[in-house]
Parts: sequence; structure tokens; C-alpha cells
Amino acid sequence: MARVFIWAAYKKPRELTWLLGVVLLLLGAAFIFTGAILPWDAMGYWAGEVGTSMAGTVPAIGTFLKLLMRGGDAMGQMTLSRAFVVHVAILPALTVFFIAAHLVAFRQFGSVGPWNPKKLEKTGRFLA
Repeated sequence: MARVFIWAAYKKPRELTWLLGVVLLLLGAAFIFTGAILPWDAMGYWAGEVGTSMAGTVPAIGTFLKLLMRGGDAMGQMTLSRAFVVHVAILPALTVFFIAAHLVAFRQFGSVGPWNPKKLEKTGRFLA
């Protein structure tokens, strides 16, 4: 992402590719959060407690988010079950979808490469 930012590849016409990359970064963060809860030891419990409490501070919808993530008022079996389903089923499906969309957008709009136009020549097809 640093290279993309330095080369300004987030500008037109590659905005969609950049946004899909940011979504993939956020999905990675979601994997880390839900994965930290899954051992359900003291560290996992407190990771979930802190994370859901932080979600509870979002203006207007924070209480709803906290209840949704916890599965109730307190941390418990529903919290662990929801973290497991999100970590094992929902996030991988979303990740596969967004990786595919990111690759399609990348192939459609291209990459920001070297400043030398001779080096920007196409070398071949991406897929056979």
C-alpha cells in the first residue's frame, strides 16, 4: 500500500482498485480481531471485551453494535459462537470476493509503473 500511495495509484482511474485494497486491509484487521477471541482464554476474553466495548462507543449505533457483536449484554458463549462464524465462514467468503474484485479492477485499470513509457509495454495475458 505504501508503494501505491507513493506512486499516487489511488487517483483516477484506479480509485476502485485502491478502495478494494483498503477493504481487504480492513478484512485482515477483522480476521485478527475475531481470531484473538477464539482461544477463549483470559487473553481472548479480554480482547473481546475491549473490542466490543470500543464498538459500543460509536455514536448513534454503538449500543446496537456492541449487542450484535456480543450476542447479548455480557460476554459469553454467544460471543464466542459469533466470532467463530464470522472468522471461519463470513470473512473468508468476503475475502475471496474482494480479492477477485481487486484482481479484476487491477487488470482493468492497470498499475502505475515506471515513469519510462518503454517499460510500460504489456508482456502478455494475465489468464490463459
